[in-house]
Amino acid sequence: MRYLAALLLAATPAFAGELPAIDREDRRFQAVGYLVGERFSLPTADQIVQTVLFESGERIESVKVSDPGAYAISILDSGEALTVQPKVLAATTMLSVRTTRHSYEFDLAPAQDQEVPLVVRVSSSASDAGADQNLGQAARNQGAYRMSGDTSVRPSSISDDGVRTFIAFGEDQAIPAVFAIGPSGKEEMVDGYIRGGVYTLDRVYNDLVFRIDEDAAKARRVIKREGR
Repeated sequence: MRYLAALLLAATPAFAGELPAIDREDRRFQAVGYLVGERFSLPTADQIVQTVLFESGERIESVKVSDPGAYAISILDSGEALTVQPKVLAATTMLSVRTTRHSYEFDLAPAQDQEVPLVVRVSSSASDAGADQNLGQAARNQGAYRMSGDTSVRPSSISDDGVRTFIAFGEDQAIPAVFAIGPSGKEEMVDGYIRGGVYTLDRVYNDLVFRIDEDAAKARRVIKREGR
C-alpha cells in the first residue's frame, strides 16, 4: 500500500484517501485533513493501540464497527478521541465515527508494525465552512525537533502541527518536568496535559527543556515546510 506524502488526495471511489507518509524520524504521529465524503485507510497491527484525536470541542457522538469481533474501540473520557485495538488479525474492517461536526469513515487494515501510526490527528479542512483560516499555514509549518542531553529524560518522540505540540515518552519512562525557553532566555514551566496517552501542549515553542533532578535534555524546533 502506497502512502501519500501530502494531505489526502482523491484516489478511487472506495478509497478516497490514505494517511500521509510515515515520517521516519517520527512515525508515531500523523495528521489528516477532513474533506466531505473522504474515506481514510488506517493501517493497524497486532498488540498496537492507536489513538485518533479530533479537534478540541469536537465530541464523538457514535461509533460503529462493521466487524465488532475484530477491533475494540474505546471513546476516551474527553469525548474528543478514541482508541483502536485489534482483537484478531482480520481482513479490512470499516469504522464509522460521527461527531458533533462531521461523519468519518476509516478502513482498518492489517499492516506491518513500521507502517502503523500510534496517534492520528484529524483536522477540519481549511476549505470547509467555518474552518480555522490559519489551519493551512499551520499545516505548512509543522515542526521536527532536534534533541540533545541526557537520554533518560529525552522524549521518545516530539512533533507539532503548527498549533499544538505532541510529546511521547517511553512506556516505562518517568515523565520529566517540561519547560520552555521564554523571551528572557530563562526557563518557564509550561502547562500540558495527557491526551490519548500523549503529553500535549496547546501551543508551539522553539525550545523545550526536560528535567528530573540533575538530568536534563533539550529539544529545538526545526520547521518542516511543504515539499521538503
